[in-house]
Amino acid sequence: VGEKTADKAVGRTRGGLNTKIHAIVDGLGNPVDFLLPPGNDHDSVHAVNLLRKVEISGSNILADRAYGAQTIR
Repeated sequence: VGEKTADKAVGRTRGGLNTKIHAIVDGLGNPVDFLLPPGNDHDSVHAVNLLRKVEISGSNILADRAYGAQTIR
């Protein structure tokens, strides 16, 4: 991506420029923490860093299979 987007969370995908939102929410859906990575990054790349920001021991984690890597589990 060019100079205009060098310091922003923007990545080029087949659909054009894109950004993803990865969020940790509580049981009511209220955001606890989030990341805005470029859209061309794989979901699991940012999951470990995001999960380290909150205390999750004894909690249930709901995620899709993109987060199913052994390092995340």
